[in-house]
Amino acid sequence: MPPTEEKGLIKINSARCEGECAVASRLRDFPNELAKVVKLLKPERGREGSRRYQALRHIKRKPKAGVSEGQCRNFGDAVFVILAPSDTFILTTNQRDHEQLAKVLGKKVTTPQALDET
Repeated sequence: MPPTEEKGLIKINSARCEGECAVASRLRDFPNELAKVVKLLKPERGREGSRRYQALRHIKRKPKAGVSEGQCRNFGDAVFVILAPSDTFILTTNQRDHEQLAKVLGKKVTTPQALDET
């Protein structure tokens, strides 16, 4: 379902996957990048980091295995960083989380505020 507007706010309706997870399938197309991100995240603590590590590790270790909706959601910021072309900037307001992931892949991150300053 497409996003809707309710009370002046945009509501993103949760999409339910049917069949193979397209996000996991796309991430599997980048095995080297996936391996680097998994290695970086391994020591990460905290609920979000641990879940992201487990979900990415799952598709790295078991490339033919299915992925649950929860695992797909847990890929999180890693999706943007892995799939971003190398010759572009990743534009985000969440520089802190994206930067460490981007750095390990040799990619660059910037914020909208930084663009305004140029």
